Parts: sequence; structure tokens; C-alpha cells
Amino acid sequence: MNFKEQLALDARDVFLNLEEFAETGELAGHDGISMVVEALDLEMSPGGEGRTAVSYEGVTIHVAAGDVPDDLLPDRETTFRHERWFVLHADSADSDEAMRVIQLYRERA
Repeated sequence: MNFKEQLALDARDVFLNLEEFAETGELAGHDGISMVVEALDLEMSPGGEGRTAVSYEGVTIHVAAGDVPDDLLPDRETTFRHERWFVLHADSADSDEAMRVIQLYRERA
């Protein structure tokens, strides 16, 4: 086993371990994905021209590279926990990477 293969194995067995850090959930239409989710602080500019300011919430999601599609592009709509979110940033699914980092945002109700 080479170093990259060991990293991918460690990512799944340690970081994405459901008994340690991870949880399962839905992302981009895929159920049962192991992921680590953390809150993302967003600073958006206040509304202009008489519009009221909009409040946003965000999340950073860490997943195994092969568990989600490659088409998560900025400002594209997707789902997270079966709710509508928008992609702020998503690492590309590079064949050398074991993990992907995806940042999502949405307006607060």
C-alpha cells in the first residue's frame, strides 16, 4: 500500500468514522454519506437601495472524494439534509485527494 492509499483509508477509518467525528446524511441527492459538518461564518454585505439586509447561514462539509458528484460549482443549487442550499465553494474531486471540502450557504428564514 502506498502513502496516498493509506491516507484515503485513514480518512474513512478515522476522520469519517461515525463513532468519532462523522455523521451520515444527504448531500447532492446522495443519502447515507459519511461527513463532518461544521458551521461556516458568513459575512455578506447589507442590502442596498432600500432593500433590507439578508441573513445567511453556511456550513463546511468534509466528505470522501468519491462520495459526491464533481458538478458542485459555485452558486449552483444543491441539496443538503434534503433542503435547498447553494454552493459557495467546492474542492474538485482530484484523483490525488482523499477528501473534499464543500461550503454551502442559504438565506435564513
